[in-house]
Amino acid sequence: MREILTRDLIVAAGAARTKDEAIREAGALLVGSGAVTPAYVEAMLQREETVSTYMGSSLAIPHGTNEAKESILHSAVSLVRYENPVDFGQHLPRAISPWATRRRRGHLSAATSHRGPSLAHGPHRARSPRHRPELRRG
Repeated sequence: MREILTRDLIVAAGAARTKDEAIREAGALLVGSGAVTPAYVEAMLQREETVSTYMGSSLAIPHGTNEAKESILHSAVSLVRYENPVDFGQHLPRAISPWATRRRRGHLSAATSHRGPSLAHGPHRARSPRHRPELRRG
């Protein structure tokens, strides 16, 4: 079984300042790992033109369009954290984590469940929902 998130897919201090730069920076990690072709990064940028992938809690999860599924060679996730927020229009995420999965559905359900730790504020502050009331479901 192939791991979808490995150390080489994580950058603790990204350099991007704009949304497009951040998507390209995080997407380049997926391309470099052999998970996707460059066409998938372009599809992530296309999706962002129609709908924001900002998820809240200082996190954006760019992903390609359904038409770009053929550009995914194997499932993978990258993560880039930014000291200063990236300008996503009305939102300012501090972490970008593109998801590329060959599964038709379900790849974003884990990201949107708000049950995982907050990665946007760094590993020293990532805590379980038990310790973060704003992540608990009512």
